[in-house]
Amino acid sequence: MSDPTTVLDTVNAQWYNTLAKELNLSVQEFQLSQGDVILPRTTDQLWDMMNELPMDTVVQYYTPDTLVSFSSQYTSLLSFVQAPNAAEFGTAMGSSNMSAWTTTKSAYFKANPSAFSDSATVLQTALENLFQNWSMAELVPNPGSAAQCYTLYRAGFENPIYIAQELQLNLPLGGPAAFNQTYDQVLSDIAVAPSVKFTMQSATASSDISESWANSSNSTGGSYFYSKSSSSESSDFSQTFASADFSVAVSYEHFINVTAQPLSGESIKADTTTYLPWYYGAALAYAYNNKTAEVWTDLAQWEALFGAKGSMQYVVTSLIIADGTSTTTTSSQTFSAAEQTYAHITSDEGYGCWPYYVSNSSDSTTQTSTTFNSASNLVVTTTSALGNPIVVGVLVSSVKDLAQDG
Repeated sequence: MSDPTTVLDTVNAQWYNTLAKELNLSVQEFQLSQGDVILPRTTDQLWDMMNELPMDTVVQYYTPDTLVSFSSQYTSLLSFVQAPNAAEFGTAMGSSNMSAWTTTKSAYFKANPSAFSDSATVLQTALENLFQNWSMAELVPNPGSAAQCYTLYRAGFENPIYIAQELQLNLPLGGPAAFNQTYDQVLSDIAVAPSVKFTMQSATASSDISESWANSSNSTGGSYFYSKSSSSESSDFSQTFASADFSVAVSYEHFINVTAQPLSGESIKADTTTYLPWYYGAALAYAYNNKTAEVWTDLAQWEALFGAKGSMQYVVTSLIIADGTSTTTTSSQTFSAAEQTYAHITSDEGYGCWPYYVSNSSDSTTQTSTTFNSASNLVVTTTSALGNPIVVGVLVSSVKDLAQDG
């Protein structure tokens, strides 16, 4: 018997390649999602899913509590970079004037949130006008220093880091980090999306993922057919399944690619709340492409974020969503009486199964039926009624590519 931690690696790779082909997704971007993949029911939760940073693997078992968010890493980045003239501006201002200006600026934006809502250009104009008026009236010790500081302040906006640090004020403590789509928008788009049907045959499906973006056969995908537990029954059953040919018949009544972009450039309204832009892509590109002490206050943080083992190498750019789903997996293998008993008990207890692992619990919209035919072959059908979308995967981009585009 093969190593139980890798018993479904080949099966997962075949499923990954099949989805990429049938759904017309590039293996240079596609990552298969397994686990807790029911589309969140609120905009805040949808944004949380968009906000998660993907691991460097083609198949990821989605567990929200263990993932790192893009917004947290972006915030960390901005705390370790500076515009080249920031120190000169701070020296010219002095600590007491700087503190007073920060208080004035915060009060202004609390009273005038629309100054953030359209673009970096609108933000720049609002801040420059505010600073000019404030500095002439309040800045000490003399009008000459006000003119000097105003010149330095305007120069700061020539650098994207400064703009990003100002926009970051719109990112509320504790979240949510707003993205470009609301839950209602996504549901509306899914309702008119096209359908798709296809069948995977394990005998002919490729398991070669060497050309994928992750360039690795490793995955964090499900290791066992019914669960991720390492019991001997789970391992034996999974090994039996993986050792013989099988087919997977798939029907999606609606299938859609939903773009996921951190909110930038304009505001968005979700329910009764208006969220302001907090992300500035040019700053991410500038920080990535300028690994210098002039830009980074701590160069080790560049490696911690963008290096070979960095926490911010890839970002989610789209969610791949299906609605009205039906998936029937039929094995040609003969399962023993003990294995059949294990399958029925496990399925009845609400465990999700390969390829999605969405639980079959009382509060779930997904239902799983496990049967064995007269030849003791496994037949498992997993369905999710229309109006209950699941996320079958995501598209990712490397920060390196985003930095080049920026």
